[in-house]
Amino acid sequence: MLGLGTLRRVSLNLGRLERCEAQRLKYTAPKYEEIITKNRLTNMQKTFKSRDKINAHVDLLKLKNKEKLEEKNVFGTELFNDFTTLEAQMQSLKSKGFLRAYKSYTPPSNLKELFLSTCSSSLGRQVAESSLSTDKLDNVEVKFKVLNALSHAFNHSVHNSRLTEIKTLADALLYYQSEVNSKNPYEMLHQESEKGLLPPNLHVQLHPVRFTGKGDHVLDQVTAFPRTSTIVSGLQTKDKIPSLESEFDPYEDLDYK
Repeated sequence: MLGLGTLRRVSLNLGRLERCEAQRLKYTAPKYEEIITKNRLTNMQKTFKSRDKINAHVDLLKLKNKEKLEEKNVFGTELFNDFTTLEAQMQSLKSKGFLRAYKSYTPPSNLKELFLSTCSSSLGRQVAESSLSTDKLDNVEVKFKVLNALSHAFNHSVHNSRLTEIKTLADALLYYQSEVNSKNPYEMLHQESEKGLLPPNLHVQLHPVRFTGKGDHVLDQVTAFPRTSTIVSGLQTKDKIPSLESEFDPYEDLDYK
């Protein structure tokens, strides 16, 4: 049985061993006895059971596998089998979601006139359309003053991720010329069907057909669940679809009245 002083010395030696391994060019797996001692110090155990010994063997096999992978590497660099490509990153962003928390924006018809007048009043001088690319926004205070005035004029502010891209007035004009559509693809498909851009045999139903008890249809007058209320709890869905509360008490028995 190891004493407390011996365990401390072994712990210090293991710490030095780990620092030495970090400085090596290639990884070297520790021995089985070192893993046993390290696990004993971590779990504060005096004796090891058979299950702990099996776990130590499993850890040793994992570290041996890591050492085997390091043999073919140069200067101890980690081995990457599949590098992340730009197409894979774009596909990951596409699968994460399409509806961002952006406010819809449609450029007005008098965009250039309003843009030039707002920039002229903010800068205190006449701004021409031909000199927008040469009017740089290097000064932070001037840039804030111009963009703040444009956000109030168009009711559309510049996002934080786009501030570094706007370096001239031409970049700001390009930003306010870009439309922001907050509709999801299904809503855009329904909008195209209303405009007659889809085939006539394709029907797009925007909102679900729900029982209200107030319609003229036969299925809207009779329900199989008269005491069940339909509660819409989604944060975005409850603004579009109202909840329906039943007129009957779910705990009242109407059969004996």
